[in-house]
Amino acid sequence: MKKIFFTIIIMLVIISGVQSATVFVDPATQDSPNGGGTLNFSIKVKDVADLFACQFELSFDKTAIKFLSIEEGDFLNANGVNTLPLVSTKTGKSSAFKDITPEILSDINSAGTFTIANLRYGKDKLTGVDGAGTLVSLKFEVIEVKGSKIELKNAFGDPKLNPVLVDSNASAITTDLAGEVINQPPPCVKGDVNNDGSIKSNDAILVLRIAAELLVPTTQQLCAADANGDGKVRANDAIVILRTVAGLGAPSKDLFVNGTLNVKLEEVHGIAGGSITVPLKIDQTNVVAGGDIIIAYDSSVLRAVDVSSNPNTLMASNVTKPGIIKISFADSTGTFANTLAEIKFDVISDNTSPLTLKSVELYESNSMPLKLRKIDGLFGSWAMPAKNNALLQNYPNPFNPETWIPFQLKQDSEVAIRIYTATGELVRELNLGNKYAGIYVSKDRSAYWDGKDKFGTPVASGIYFYSVKTKDFSAVKKLTILK
Repeated sequence: MKKIFFTIIIMLVIISGVQSATVFVDPATQDSPNGGGTLNFSIKVKDVADLFACQFELSFDKTAIKFLSIEEGDFLNANGVNTLPLVSTKTGKSSAFKDITPEILSDINSAGTFTIANLRYGKDKLTGVDGAGTLVSLKFEVIEVKGSKIELKNAFGDPKLNPVLVDSNASAITTDLAGEVINQPPPCVKGDVNNDGSIKSNDAILVLRIAAELLVPTTQQLCAADANGDGKVRANDAIVILRTVAGLGAPSKDLFVNGTLNVKLEEVHGIAGGSITVPLKIDQTNVVAGGDIIIAYDSSVLRAVDVSSNPNTLMASNVTKPGIIKISFADSTGTFANTLAEIKFDVISDNTSPLTLKSVELYESNSMPLKLRKIDGLFGSWAMPAKNNALLQNYPNPFNPETWIPFQLKQDSEVAIRIYTATGELVRELNLGNKYAGIYVSKDRSAYWDGKDKFGTPVASGIYFYSVKTKDFSAVKKLTILK
């Protein structure tokens, strides 16, 4: 059936077309991506009535692009009608769209042309479809970046015997054909990302937005943003642009890096319904001019809402994808503090979540990568039972006049904390009542002592002891009051 399909269309046609429709490539024009990139376009029809079948030849510049795949559109098979979408090569081979073999692909790309056809069929007489819609969608790969055309022609080169469109009465539909122009994009100026004729710091901002996937770049932007010419758009390209703007050029010598840099996320705690702030820290910041960082977390526990940084640091951050944070920054002066950024999360469940430095690349002012060590963080809900009972060191210590005494419980219990002098005399008892299993280390959850005895009198400077008592745990630690 496949081999004779094109002949069937020819034999059925009665040259009496009175309709007029247009078959066209959409978009009508587009810039060529870089080599290896893909071009996607559709072939559509409009102003058609009773469309039953189609056939046309598509030709392309085989030195510029290579055919990859074809998919049937949603027009001819409307209402669930069966169709027979086929391609045919100059060598006479034909295939259904979904069964195209490497041999047929090779024939198509060797010739730079092939024929596309489709037909509605069924047991009962069918009518055609009206209006406008997509006949096919195609994908090509760019071989060489240059101007070229996608052309539509009558199949087999004879419009009288081979009309492009046929109605359900086997009559030809008069058809206009419109192809596509693939433009060769103008040459880019490295660093001039916004293509305004000059290189400024706003070009570096665009680079960071592209690196953080906040901006889908045009071909020209992608070319210009790759300021160091390594084939990628990263924060080190923004560093190159900033140094160019400042008239610094390349550094005269490498900056001394004392061993390996540490990039660290902290361990933090919170509770569902609240929010937390996680600092992102980098040591030896004087040698760091920029970087690209990806952080992963459990989106069922946390939701990233914001990333803040020093206003003097150019930074783009993307928190739109659940479970992933992308940060790109540049600061050729190395003036930011050890805390590069603070990441704000909403806590959405009382559980734990890893805070993982999934990918980290830091660069010197010459845009070369730095050697580093990643230290992941962790979030844990205060409401989660602790693994062990514990009495922790008070803070601050020494203190004057107040302090906080942290502890943790692996099960619910009545909790009492007692403070003694060095000779064992009871100074104060803090009855905290029944506490749920959990971690009590923050100021709003730990035990608070105002430095006064049971009569409300401030105690004297010196060393004291404090103890915790639960139903199955007790411990003692030392604290110091210094006035």
